[in-house]
Amino acid sequence: MLANLTDLVTGLTAQQAVILRQTQPVCPMAAVPAPPPPVAGAPAPAPPAAEISAQTSGSSRPPRRPFRR
Repeated sequence: MLANLTDLVTGLTAQQAVILRQTQPVCPMAAVPAPPPPVAGAPAPAPPAAEISAQTSGSSRPPRRPFRR
């Protein structure tokens, strides 16, 4: 059983190699990549952040409603 599986995997690998050779051209010589584009200047500084307000409501829960009958 293991021999059959090994033969199957070997056959599929060989078949895949043949298909890749047929569909993907092989470059005989590596081309020299183009130089990267020039880097733009430094971006403008961010505007100053607003000051944090020290005013709070005292609680993160909404106010309680009065009990009704």
